[in-house]
Amino acid sequence: MRRLRLASLADAPYAFLTSLQEAQAYPDHLWQDRIATTPHFVATVEDAPVGKAVVIPGSAGAELVGVWVAPQARGHGVVESLIDTSVAWAREQGDKALRLWVVEGNERAERAYARYGFSRTGAVQPVPGRPNDTEVEMAMSLRRRDHLGR
Repeated sequence: MRRLRLASLADAPYAFLTSLQEAQAYPDHLWQDRIATTPHFVATVEDAPVGKAVVIPGSAGAELVGVWVAPQARGHGVVESLIDTSVAWAREQGDKALRLWVVEGNERAERAYARYGFSRTGAVQPVPGRPNDTEVEMAMSLRRRDHLGR
């Protein structure tokens, strides 16, 4: 997970709240604690990790965070696989919706989420620690099947 997280921060620093330098300085126990307490999902192709997603449980429903797919694996269904797994986990927990925040201007991510069935909720907020940037909330209901039949 550490390797995947560092790769995601190096590849797409605009998409995440943590900087590469901050994450590189995290002690091993922090990585281990996060993995032990929060569902982390990894996508692999030919046994090589190529993507990740994290789901944070919450009283307002589950929140999908930290989604990333390696450049060489984009466009091959990896993000859909990660979202499938995240949706299944959230449904098993009894969540009625899955939410996420996407940085305004990250059009590739927003299009991927919209294709899957997420839509903007209208909520907007400054990116924590980056007051000149905003992020928009997207959500999808877990009560019904989305347009892709998931």
